[in-house]
Amino acid sequence: MVGRILLTEVAWCVVACGSLTAGEPWPAPMKGFVEPAPGEHPRLFFRKADVPELRRRATETEEGKAIVAQLRQLLGNNGDKLPDHWNKRFPVNIGAKGNDELPVGAFTFSHPAGYGMLYQLTGEKKYADLARKCLERMFDDDLYRVTADVMQAELANRWSPKGERFADKELKDVVTTFGQPDRDERYTWTRPGAKLRIGPMMLGVALAYDLCYAGWDDDFRQRVVSEIVNYNHLPVDYDKYSEGHKGRATMDWLVNCPFPPTSNHFGAYIGGTGAALLAVRHDAGADNERVDAWLKTIEAQTIRCLTEGFGDHGFFAEGHGPSHMAANTAFVPFLQAARVSWGKDFITPRPNAQWLTLRWAMEVVPGEKPWYPNFYPSVYGPDYVARGGMSDAGEWAQGFGALASDDQRAAMLWTYLNVMETQRPLKKYDAWLYPHRAVLALVNWPIGIEPKHPGDVIGHVNADRVMGHYMFRKQWQDENDVYFSFLLNPEVRHGYVKGPRGGNMAFYGNGIRVLWKHPPRPPQPRRETYFSGSKDGSGVLSFSWGDDRQISSIAVDYTERCGAAGVVVFANTWFPKERRTGENWLSMRSRHRKDKSAGISFVDVEAKGIPMLVALIHEGPAPLVEVDGDALKIGAQTYRFDGEKIVGSFLSK
Repeated sequence: MVGRILLTEVAWCVVACGSLTAGEPWPAPMKGFVEPAPGEHPRLFFRKADVPELRRRATETEEGKAIVAQLRQLLGNNGDKLPDHWNKRFPVNIGAKGNDELPVGAFTFSHPAGYGMLYQLTGEKKYADLARKCLERMFDDDLYRVTADVMQAELANRWSPKGERFADKELKDVVTTFGQPDRDERYTWTRPGAKLRIGPMMLGVALAYDLCYAGWDDDFRQRVVSEIVNYNHLPVDYDKYSEGHKGRATMDWLVNCPFPPTSNHFGAYIGGTGAALLAVRHDAGADNERVDAWLKTIEAQTIRCLTEGFGDHGFFAEGHGPSHMAANTAFVPFLQAARVSWGKDFITPRPNAQWLTLRWAMEVVPGEKPWYPNFYPSVYGPDYVARGGMSDAGEWAQGFGALASDDQRAAMLWTYLNVMETQRPLKKYDAWLYPHRAVLALVNWPIGIEPKHPGDVIGHVNADRVMGHYMFRKQWQDENDVYFSFLLNPEVRHGYVKGPRGGNMAFYGNGIRVLWKHPPRPPQPRRETYFSGSKDGSGVLSFSWGDDRQISSIAVDYTERCGAAGVVVFANTWFPKERRTGENWLSMRSRHRKDKSAGISFVDVEAKGIPMLVALIHEGPAPLVEVDGDALKIGAQTYRFDGEKIVGSFLSK
């Protein structure tokens, strides 16, 4: 990673995941950090002294050459002239069509940044000129014009004009103008689909400015600075869920995001604006007093995102699906830029930021599509690793730059090689559609680092104690891995959408998934009372619930002593059997492969008055569950609830 190998002015901290002790600062100051001088660029993801090494990586390493080739493909025309394809659709808030209609290489808001990287690598001014031409089209608010009657006809059931622009007027007389849209027309600089779309565009424009600074004249540089700090545009106000009627979007609005950190909007707002402000900070045309004040707010907002929206091990209040918008679009890159350009390290002092990336090493399994087998609890989004959209992808290209150690990067590299692209050599380097992802892949890819098995780096059992998300993974083997996760959510955190409230659980084994995404929730208050894990992924979780502080306990056993690949035992369940056999049962039922060769089976038993539920993840027939006094016997294994936790020989020392 360039930021790790080089950065002679900045000594990168390489420490393992840990917790901050009282009195230690967060963010931590970067040791040896040298403040960028006004007009000093590049500065966001690497410094000027790093350029020779970046060029060496691009021309002398197989990975670097492949990443540059991918960058040129994403730009279209080998990156040597403007794209052939431009999205001419008017901006919308939902239901964008351009992304699916246009080929790879069609214009995106990160094309200018892609040309900027070619300028840094070659020194040829033509690439800075191409970036400028793209930005001029984006900034030209009168590039395209459309009347409201045309929009109404195309939007069909989504037509929902809001605000005074439409009051007492004929639709043919209401004109909407806009600059060049991205291939996804929700991302239009002068008419954003919603305010959260601005953050990612801010990142793209800021990166182009940072990389092309020396190739532009002063007038255009100051124009870009003004576009950023004086941003003032009306979002879409004519389709379903449109926000334009709530007012124009400004930098002040974005920095002081009105959404809570538990909303997926929050990270997109502050990540993009934070990176953009760092790019122009103390440059000509930037109001230093305003910029510094905004960045002070961004610093506080970043901690809020990492502690209120996300937990300490990567679980997001609205679930994994919405978390991609909160993290991938701009927030994770901002965390890297804060180290390089600002000297503020949000990453190494605590695990919170690291696990925005490490969670994918814990969660993803291979298959026809790499997927999150325990995707639920979540609100929306695919349960596989989508690779094309703005909120999809980037987990590796961006994530490698927001980790704390080479071991962590090695674990993420192992996951990428064994899950994302199993055909070597790699083809995409996590840059599937947007050029700036290839830019960051060239900066961040851990060239020369040997992959490490994730279980040896992050362990087989992990817990997000803030969100109460407990993860037990067996092998990192293949699509037949075994994985169980449970969400306690003690604070019942959630966003604006109907998010997971607690009690959700998911079982995965032998390619079969069973989940309970809308279970009866343990009554409040609920708190973890015991938690322990073993190297093989087995573990025990106990928690109290309700005013009388009843204790429920969950044991996960991967030892196979019971005759199954995995067993999950629930003792003193908070949900009666009747609730599971009715409408609330949903998809948490025994399931088997069509050939009956494997399955996940559930058995209800009672041991000395204690209700228990047993889940068996098995190949062949499920082993027999027997009650022996106050204990359960399954094969050679015994489980007993002692009133505080489930005990047995499945937990190794």
